[in-house]
Amino acid sequence: MAVILLDLACILVLERVLRAAHHATFGLRGRLLRPLLAAVGIDLVLDGPVELGVGRSGRGH
Repeated sequence: MAVILLDLACILVLERVLRAAHHATFGLRGRLLRPLLAAVGIDLVLDGPVELGVGRSGRGH
């Protein structure tokens, strides 16, 4: 019976810790992913017209 109570206590403590860690990890991933997505978006905006041939002249300028 003592083992069951000890397991229950550990589960209750770890559940709170893991729940808090999950929210912190989710927030951290979001913060790290935003600059990466912004950089990719800027790269696509800058390279997009060039890939489509806009902005390039055939005169070699």
